[in-house]
Order: sequence, then structure tokens, then C-alpha cells
Amino acid sequence: HLQDIATSDRRTFAGFRFQMIINHKDRPHQSEYLFIFFLILSILIADNSVINLSGKKKIQAMGIAVQSLSKSFGDQQVLKDISFSISKGETTVLLGSSGAGKSTLLRMLNLLESPDQGTLNIADMIFTFHKNQRTGQKQPSSAEACQLRRKVGMVFQQYHLWPHMTVLENLIEAPVQQGMLKPEARTKAMELLMRMGLTDKANAWPSSLSGGQQQRVAIARALMLSPEVLLFDEPTAALDPAITNQVVEIINELQASGITMVVVTHEVDFARKIASRVVYLENGEIVEEGTAERFTAPQTKAFELSFTTPIRNKPIRKKCLKFG
Repeated sequence: HLQDIATSDRRTFAGFRFQMIINHKDRPHQSEYLFIFFLILSILIADNSVINLSGKKKIQAMGIAVQSLSKSFGDQQVLKDISFSISKGETTVLLGSSGAGKSTLLRMLNLLESPDQGTLNIADMIFTFHKNQRTGQKQPSSAEACQLRRKVGMVFQQYHLWPHMTVLENLIEAPVQQGMLKPEARTKAMELLMRMGLTDKANAWPSSLSGGQQQRVAIARALMLSPEVLLFDEPTAALDPAITNQVVEIINELQASGITMVVVTHEVDFARKIASRVVYLENGEIVEEGTAERFTAPQTKAFELSFTTPIRNKPIRKKCLKFG
């Protein structure tokens, strides 16, 4: 009888337009009807199927929604009308060759790059970008960007650890600046280092660590502010297979904890091991998007060819410093 109960009327309770089905002669049974109604309502609330007060169906928890994002650098358009959505707790891989636009898209999710136009909904914050001849491009304020970055962490391709700070100091710097007490920050940092298998490196300098160890420190630092979303830019670049497997284990562990993640990579085998969703880009456009099942049942020839043809990426360029 749910359809009868949920038909439209002026009476509204918790979003249901509830049609009174109790007429005059049924008044002795009013309490029974109300009990049934509240029982149905509680079941729907638990099932995330409640209709809100505006009459619109409640949407399942959404981590990220991107609508019609575009970006150009000068005359070169690097992203063209990009749209996709990611549910909370999913790990989405942005896959494609060098120049496909995946890293630029990732940086937009943290407002390190501003789109020319489109809408970004991430971590319960909404940003709209557009150009017009009078005002030019609308940019989020610095305060809004900082607020977003407290919720959206990022692990960079080249780690960007502060070389003049120890591993522990690298981890606690941002939380302390954000108001966390130093003893609390130290405790949380040591817990994360234990989780990463790096407890003995707390007082080490970044320069003394291997590439895999620096990667794990960078992940731990990104987790210090308990982000809702975590972004990875080529997390396995220049790592050997054994260290790559460690990164896979960490990402899968984080996924089990419920963190929404977006990972940029050009390595198909790595993507298969971590992805719950995949977005494949070519020349700034989404060619294919879907669940991880697309790896076994691709819908486009271009995505299928990416399995057999190695996806090329630009090599990492490291600066050499000369002393004396």
C-alpha cells in the first residue's frame, strides 16, 4: 500500500506527501495506521530512499560530480566538456597517455588549476566556472580553495616533501598550522607511520629515503587532515614492481576504509588492481567510462587497444644541483 500512502496531498511529513486514508468510520484504527506509516518511513530512511521536503528523491551519497568542465592553455584546449560522477568510497582511475589531460583534470579537483567553464561538486562544495565578455573568468576565493584542500588531499608525482624537515615534521606541519595541538598531531603522525611501515623513519630526512618510502610518507602526510577525498598523480611512476605492489596494498586498504580516491596513471595493470571505476581519456575527451568491468568488457576500440599497446607517458625530469 506504499503507493497509496505516498500519493500527493497538502499534508507533508519528512518529505512524504501523505494522503490521509483514515475516514470518519476508521478513526478507532487511527493509531494502527500511524504505526504502519512510521514503520515504513523508518525502513525508507535506513535504505536512503526518503523523499525530501521539496518532493525530490534523495540522491545517494555522491563524492564527486563534474559537469561540462573545459580548460585551455592559450590556443590549446586540453579538456573538452568533461562530465562524470563518483560515489563516495569509490576508487576511480583516470587512464590515458601523456597529453590526454588526466593530470590537468586531477589538479582541477583540488583547484590547483581553474577550469574555464563547467561545474565541480566535490566534498559537499560546489564551484561554477564560466566566462563572459564583461567579467572574465570567475574564480573561487582563496578562502574557498583552502577550505576545499582541507577536505581533498593530494599526493603529488614527485612527492614534494620538505627537505629541511624530518619525516615526522613533514607530517605534523600542516595540521599544526590548521590548529591541531602538536602532541595530538605527533600521535596521529606516528599512527600513520606505523600504518605505512615507517615508524623507524620518523626522524629521518627525506633525502635518506628510497622512492617507495618517500611515496608512503607523502600518502601519510595527505592523510593527516583526514580528507574526504584523496587524489594521486602517477603514484607508481619510477617505482619498481615490488614497491608498486606496496602502493596497491595501501590504496586498497584506504578504499576499504571508505575514502573516495581518484588516481591518475598510464599503467593499465596497476589500474586493474585498484580501480572500482575507470575514466579513459584521449586528446582531452572522455572516450570510455564505467565500472572496473570495462577492463574485461571494453565498449570502445580505443580503450581495448590501450591494453595491447603500451600507454606512453613523459619521463620524470629530476633537477640536478651542483655544489661548489
